[in-house]
Amino acid sequence: MKEKDNICYIASAGAGKTTWLIESLLARRNVISNHKKIAIVTFTIKNQEVIRNKIIKKHGFIPSNIYVLGWFEFLLKYIINPYKGDIIPFLYMKHIGVQLVNSPSGIIKIGGKYKYKYKKSDIVRKYLTRDKTRIYSDKLSEFAFECISCNKENFYNRINSIFDSIYFDEAQDFVGFDYEIIKTLIKKCSIRCIIAADPRQHTFSTHISEKYGKYSGKIDVFLDKNVNTAKKEYIKIDNSFLAKSHRCIKEICELSSKLTPLYPPTVFCECEKCVSRRNEYKGSIGCFLIKKQDVDNYVKLNNPIALTWNKTIKIHNGIKSRINFGESKGWECSSSIIYCTNTMQNWLKDPNYKLPDESRSKLYVAITRARFITALVVDDDFDNSVIDIPFWNSNS
Repeated sequence: MKEKDNICYIASAGAGKTTWLIESLLARRNVISNHKKIAIVTFTIKNQEVIRNKIIKKHGFIPSNIYVLGWFEFLLKYIINPYKGDIIPFLYMKHIGVQLVNSPSGIIKIGGKYKYKYKKSDIVRKYLTRDKTRIYSDKLSEFAFECISCNKENFYNRINSIFDSIYFDEAQDFVGFDYEIIKTLIKKCSIRCIIAADPRQHTFSTHISEKYGKYSGKIDVFLDKNVNTAKKEYIKIDNSFLAKSHRCIKEICELSSKLTPLYPPTVFCECEKCVSRRNEYKGSIGCFLIKKQDVDNYVKLNNPIALTWNKTIKIHNGIKSRINFGESKGWECSSSIIYCTNTMQNWLKDPNYKLPDESRSKLYVAITRARFITALVVDDDFDNSVIDIPFWNSNS
């Protein structure tokens, strides 16, 4: 990689992308000037904690020139706060925060139709809460982009003076105006942008947005279509460097690849360390369907973690631990049991079945949590002739 090259790595589950990013930024830290910083930015609080813990485990402490930042924190500190008064003048005199919302803000349903609560020209009501101290989270990146648009050269120079590199982890979580911010950093700033994502694990989004809806969770496609041009490749997209799973056995990798045919197949790693770890494991190994009548024996023999769509799903009473599909991202175990929804069972019956994107992403995450054995719960009369995955039994 050249000194200022930008790159987006598309990683498979279990490829160790976060670990690799940390090793890369720690190495980079040793070759940059003392006054420059390196940021690693991600969306969820959980992943911020994972990153901090991994840096401390690897380095002993978090170096003073490495910043671990949440996406909202990055937007507020480095884009919004320096320029917010250029959009809404009285904000220069206010401390501004974020109002978290789980649905589009400023919209009300009247007579079966959705209408805006504000006039398009009323940017105060569009962006701010009633007390005018917080920006709605679904409009935070849009507000940040307005700040950049009003201060282009100043912003470019400021970011270039602060950072040598910005690393983005779990970048499949970015949507909407987030893409405009990242596009600007890549095309207009001289910093290095290193992005790691697995679009197959798009179970969270920073906000709900119609902008760039067709690219939601697909940052690689957005970069290819909207950042790179026929004349210049602003960012390289690499689908192979982080394609090997150090976590999952071959059969699990094969099923996850079948579920996500638009991406290169996930390959199980055969390095000496991974092979040794598999050889040391003394339990059962494989990827199975399991009839409900056989769940009791499977639980007794394999002590699996249960993965479910939500907490209302009933599971076997002998299971000691459970986790929801979406929340399990970044987590792993030796053995698992997956309680499939009806739509997931439809796909298992026929891989040509159009599985909704959310279900596909969550099933992919669920399948790839186990290192050695997983079983997907199906009805007792399930037909596995098309999917060609064996049923589990006590002799498996």
